[in-house]
Amino acid sequence: MLADTTGPISNADLAQFAEFQEFRKRSRKRTPTKAATDPTAQPITEPEEADTPEDIIDATVATVHSALAAEILDRVMQLSPKSFEKLVLRVLSAMQYGTSGHVESTGDSADAGIDGVISQDPLGLDRIYVQAKRYARDRTVGRPAMQAFVGALQGQQADRGVFIATCDFTRDALDYADRVGVRIIPVNGIELAELMLKHRVGVQTNYVATLLRLDEDFYDSL
Repeated sequence: MLADTTGPISNADLAQFAEFQEFRKRSRKRTPTKAATDPTAQPITEPEEADTPEDIIDATVATVHSALAAEILDRVMQLSPKSFEKLVLRVLSAMQYGTSGHVESTGDSADAGIDGVISQDPLGLDRIYVQAKRYARDRTVGRPAMQAFVGALQGQQADRGVFIATCDFTRDALDYADRVGVRIIPVNGIELAELMLKHRVGVQTNYVATLLRLDEDFYDSL
């Protein structure tokens, strides 16, 4: 293709290959992502023939990652509740929480409603409490579950928490979390999958391409 094509390689150029046609079909069959379910999200646009190679690569990566996020969430749903808690703590560690302190699981302790604790400093003075729920995708986290988490935080005299679930939160639950006197960050399933992609948790590099450009400084130095 590089040898036979002048200018950017477009979808029209790639359409002659059966492998590319099959890839497009698989991408369309994936579970709708946040862009499809969230009206505020920016839609992924198909690259036009006039796009630059960088634009085409960015669009392709976005399409692949969108499909991969759905695959990640499907795989996460196969984990046991205990393994899901470990995954959540692994993601938070990859996000650099607990870098100066540590991240620990409390799933086997008597801390009802608390699945993990992030100590932001070595002495554990600055702590964030974590709730991890692996619910069915068609379920929602309602206000009662959010209230229970707030109660658990208050029992620890804590003012910050992260509630991560594999499903969505109801508007009532989100409104309640905004009104209470503690800071709660809710993370739904799609957002969790996107964080795993961003911080390379549970995924591995499959293909790397390097684009080269003219080095004007080189020629100016001759």
